[in-house]
Amino acid sequence: MITASPRAEILIAREVGDDQARRLVDLLSEFSVEAEVKRERGHRGAEELGWLVLLALPLHGFLSGLGEEAAKGFYARLCRTFGRGHGKHRSGTPVNASNASNAELEADDAPDKSLTLQDSVSGLRIELEFALPDEAFDQLAVLDLGIYGSARLRYDREAGLWRADSDPAAQ
Repeated sequence: MITASPRAEILIAREVGDDQARRLVDLLSEFSVEAEVKRERGHRGAEELGWLVLLALPLHGFLSGLGEEAAKGFYARLCRTFGRGHGKHRSGTPVNASNASNAELEADDAPDKSLTLQDSVSGLRIELEFALPDEAFDQLAVLDLGIYGSARLRYDREAGLWRADSDPAAQ
């Protein structure tokens, strides 16, 4: 039986370069995801967009198919693609596949906006800030995303766990 590759829609902010968009499509292709890129056309509201890239795809299948270690590597490569300096360890050495610990990416290398994954089925959004600790992915790999509906999930660094916008403890 032949299975179709998952499809993703990528909406990128105006400040994302064409080269970065191309690298994201290439990265997704390595994980057998076909992607279509669209550029954000203009500001639609009073608040500025809080994301740099909005990646919409069937999240449950994508994340469970990746596995925990591959998800960490995927995230580290996203950070290298969209970080101001494309990712450096605090030690100053460039990040590569063998030293791509998420927790060691420099905070000042990160853009102010997040990378956002959106489930194309439920509308759930997961905001991936730059330089998240590895523990965030350990939790995300086992999190039952189905209970959150169309909420927005963010990692609470102080509490060390994922919180939905509708979670009263997140207020």
